[in-house]
Amino acid sequence: MIKNLYELYKLYKLYKLKNIKLKKYFVYLMAAVVMIIAGCEDEGSNRIVNDGPPTKAPVSGITLEFNSLVKMVGQAEMLLHTIHPENAENKAVTWTSSNPAVVDIDNMGDFIARDIGVATITVTTVEGNFSATCEITVNKFEGTPVEGVVFDIEKLDIDIAKRVRISPVFDPLNATDKRLVWVSDDESVATITNAGIVEGKGPGTATITITTRDGGFTADCIVTVSEDFLIEDFEWVDIGFSFPLLAASASGINQVALAPDGAPGKVLHVHGTDVLAEWGVVGNRGHPLFPVKLPEGKKLGDFSALVFDSYVFRGSDTGGTSSDGAGWYGGGALLYVTNINGGNVLRDGIGYNWRVLGGRTVSGNPGSDGGDWNPREWARGMTIEFSAVFGDNWTDDYKNLTEFMIGASSDSGAMNFLIDNVKLKK
Repeated sequence: MIKNLYELYKLYKLYKLKNIKLKKYFVYLMAAVVMIIAGCEDEGSNRIVNDGPPTKAPVSGITLEFNSLVKMVGQAEMLLHTIHPENAENKAVTWTSSNPAVVDIDNMGDFIARDIGVATITVTTVEGNFSATCEITVNKFEGTPVEGVVFDIEKLDIDIAKRVRISPVFDPLNATDKRLVWVSDDESVATITNAGIVEGKGPGTATITITTRDGGFTADCIVTVSEDFLIEDFEWVDIGFSFPLLAASASGINQVALAPDGAPGKVLHVHGTDVLAEWGVVGNRGHPLFPVKLPEGKKLGDFSALVFDSYVFRGSDTGGTSSDGAGWYGGGALLYVTNINGGNVLRDGIGYNWRVLGGRTVSGNPGSDGGDWNPREWARGMTIEFSAVFGDNWTDDYKNLTEFMIGASSDSGAMNFLIDNVKLKK
């Protein structure tokens, strides 16, 4: 059994506790042992104890573990003190720094080196007013200090569920300590991770702030989140990943890939094969589905349109006979929304063939005149207005959906196209 605090101190020296938190815990342990010993003495008051000094004594002095230290700016440590004699009853002390701007210390003996210079730390006993000192010299940080920080982008506009990485730029670029604290002032609008990933959570504006550990420099990025909801942009999906295929044969190519022709980012490549007659004309090949779960309180009827980017391959580019992108390869690409009833979901869903869209917004049935349709060129922001295009089919059964599926297929049974940036427009 540990009989006195001096034995605890010897244990401390044996294991060389240098971590501040461990030292704190050690101090707490010493206090706990004192209480336990006192309790044991009360409980065993009828016994005669001859192997220790008297339990009470006046304070006769105090010493510190170190009389001088050298630290670097930003370093922290704990000063250990010893009150004499060992059995002194009143062990209360106070701590002061001759220059808190250089070295700041708290009432536990924890100090932090804040700036270059010299400061004297003094510990004083409450009983007897005995004191001990330690002179601490603070030198320049060993490395390249941070002199400032900015974001690579100061303003960011995103949709709900959109994730974007924003990056800090340090001055100088070779600064040694690049640790940061990331904060969003409104996490109901946008959240931020320690890796710099912003995610839109709800409409509004939030400020993302970073603070450098070295020097306390700050930078802000203003994030504005629209009321639109991003379903999928494929940027956070691994290349080669395939969403589940729904078809009788569940065959065909369905993979996340890099966009062609130098277009930025990742896309979904949809290329069906193996026609099965029981699926009829629409959706008679394997086609991908990806699930959608709207934010709490939102439903499909809160949005007016389905918006996406598309890129359709010419048949002749991939070995087919068609030169305009229709027919055997890529004819009549279709994007649709479906509830989750199983079976032939294409016939239980709503969608529109964008061969007749021509890359423009559809506010009614365009018939056979869809404008210019350019295979092998990106059609950006293709928009299907729900109420205008689907008319009576745009019923409460769909408007009240909070979870559903988005699918991509073809009305001709053949498909070879890309989709990207699929979202619901407010």
